[in-house]
Amino acid sequence: MLASVIAAVIANLDIAKLYKLADYDNEIPGYSQFSSTQIYAALTAAFFASGAAHLFAESARWKTGANYALAGVVALIAAAPFWLVSGLGMSVLLTFWLPGILLLLMVSGFLHGRNDDLALWTFNYRLGLAVILAGLAALAFILGAYAVLASIDYLFELDLKYDIYDHVYMTGLLLIAPLFGLEMVPSDLHGSGELEKKGLTYRVPLLLLTYLLLPLLLIYTIVIYAYAAKTALAWELPRGQVGVMVLSFAAGCVSIWMLAIPYRDSSSLLLRLFRRNWYWLLIVPLVLFVIGTYRRVSEYGITPERYGLILVGIWIVGMICLFAIRRQKVQPRVVIATLAIMLMLASFGPWGAADVSVRDQFRRLVALLEENQILVDGKIAPPQTTDTNTRESIKSLLTFLSKSGHLSDLKVYFEDSEDEEKWFDRIDSIRRLTARLSGDESETRRMQDVEFRSRKPGHVEADGSTLVSGPYKLGNKWGRAIDTLAGQLKVEMQEGHLRVDYKERHWTISARHILDEVQNRHPATMDEAIPFEMDGPEGRAWLIVNSLTGELHTKMGDGSDSSDISSLNATFVISTD
Repeated sequence: MLASVIAAVIANLDIAKLYKLADYDNEIPGYSQFSSTQIYAALTAAFFASGAAHLFAESARWKTGANYALAGVVALIAAAPFWLVSGLGMSVLLTFWLPGILLLLMVSGFLHGRNDDLALWTFNYRLGLAVILAGLAALAFILGAYAVLASIDYLFELDLKYDIYDHVYMTGLLLIAPLFGLEMVPSDLHGSGELEKKGLTYRVPLLLLTYLLLPLLLIYTIVIYAYAAKTALAWELPRGQVGVMVLSFAAGCVSIWMLAIPYRDSSSLLLRLFRRNWYWLLIVPLVLFVIGTYRRVSEYGITPERYGLILVGIWIVGMICLFAIRRQKVQPRVVIATLAIMLMLASFGPWGAADVSVRDQFRRLVALLEENQILVDGKIAPPQTTDTNTRESIKSLLTFLSKSGHLSDLKVYFEDSEDEEKWFDRIDSIRRLTARLSGDESETRRMQDVEFRSRKPGHVEADGSTLVSGPYKLGNKWGRAIDTLAGQLKVEMQEGHLRVDYKERHWTISARHILDEVQNRHPATMDEAIPFEMDGPEGRAWLIVNSLTGELHTKMGDGSDSSDISSLNATFVISTD
């Protein structure tokens, strides 16, 4: 509950601009500011992990103090990884760590003591209903608050700020929904006897299973087996993406097997047959999965996504063996807990999805460079032209290493000490490295979209009296000229440059210079407004760029330049002495 309150408070402070969260992807070399994704993901993990710990303590009948202590410690452990990683590591946590915690929540109250499949089913059924009703409660709160605020705004002409609706939305999502859901979570973990077998809550899942879910799954089975027959008769390999389809099919089989727990003796013949023999249906799709995934990994290497496919594939093989040996004695809590533990273990360590993927992709890049004589005797050779496929492969591998924070691992292959600044510590490092390694200078000459938004102020040092005016918005949306201070200050975005007139003096600065400096700013000052000193016949003047968008083009052979700023938010500092 505390995590939910903290998340709601942070979101509202962010909306009110009292505490600003970064919205970068944290994939820029050297950039490490915490993002909203990190904060909300960490709080989400803490929320569900503390709930799982509380349920485990309840099932073990721990005292209240020990219960809350365990929940607090587990919440901190669950949230900690999100503060330590960024880029690829964050994606891995969202893909493996967080789903693992959610799966543990489903079974944590039933890991201690005797097995009770019906109680586990009832708890998770009610937990699902709690989630749905919590969402409806949040929706009702948001729509009701919107209606009240809109009525007040219209009737009393208060001209309420639009961000007040953002406050309502985030409060409903992060506070009302979790609190309402917590109130509906069943407190009696083994209260399976309360489920009335003739009531609506008992009959709805059975109707869904019998007339919707099982028929759809059987149709899906026919489709997959027909595709397997087609590939066998044509003597061709399965498509690489077939792995996702097979895992979806396996997930459907396991879900229906678990949903049918209360109806194993009172359902239709088809559902009973499926529940007893469903795992045999996975054998042929599993063969497709192995071939397709092997083909994909051979062609493109291991990534966290393919690592996840392989991991779940191993889990499926284990489940088939377990069901084949123990048949009806397999416990649902073992099935879920096993997958949860595997996912969480894959989130960290040298065996984890991130480290294994980075090692494999780095190895592939080195092999590709050596194959094309770009890397010779452990050092990068002089630039030479490569074909399009090789160039695209190099760029793809560099992009992956950049996202994982391991682009600098290539430094050992460069000769000069200056290469670190030249190739690795720039916003456009991937583009420059691709051009250097592939020998294609078009990578550095082509048009670039430039976008920048500051989150901290910029600074200039000015002697004597100064005029500070702004911020002003210029561009296609707001107009390309400003006339202010009773006509004393004029700012105009002209073709290729920006001109500022103040009284009898004027200053200019080229659009290319602004765009180039913004594009190549150092990561250490990533979120600071950028100051530029402007050229003029007398006196000094500065342009402080708060945000901009534009296009940086290649200069033509005749020296013409079509680089242009499409939008600019800036403050002007002018020496008046």
